[in-house]
Amino acid sequence: MNIRTAVISDFDGITALEKQVFDLHYRARPDIIGREKMPLGPADFKKRLADKDCRIFVAEEQDALAGFCVLQKKRITDHPVLSDMEYIEIEDLCVDKNRQNRGTGKKLFEWAAAYAKAEGINRMELSVWAFNKNAAGFYEHLGMQTRTSRMEITL
Repeated sequence: MNIRTAVISDFDGITALEKQVFDLHYRARPDIIGREKMPLGPADFKKRLADKDCRIFVAEEQDALAGFCVLQKKRITDHPVLSDMEYIEIEDLCVDKNRQNRGTGKKLFEWAAAYAKAEGINRMELSVWAFNKNAAGFYEHLGMQTRTSRMEITL
């Protein structure tokens, strides 16, 4: 397996993987996820590749895209309650559904952690939908802990 920084020609492969995740989320929460929406369009992808605070890494297996992750550097300063901090937000980590449980996700996560450390950042965060127990278990297995829960009510 090879992990590398994404390039513009990875867009179609990343979009295909993103659709797998999107469909999972849409099936679970069609009340929130818009059916015709996609989180990463071509213009946004190009912009993110050029953003100094964003990194997109891809995992390749046998010349095919097996997974990817999107990392965003974030900073909190002068917050009335929270301490100043810099952290990496894992905005997306996706492994092809046909290649899961082979260590690809773990390797992408470890690559993200190594990137954060190289940037002098000692914290990574992410969000997981409550219905996605597999993802939550995966991240907990890698040492992540739940810090907050977001609740809702439909009125």
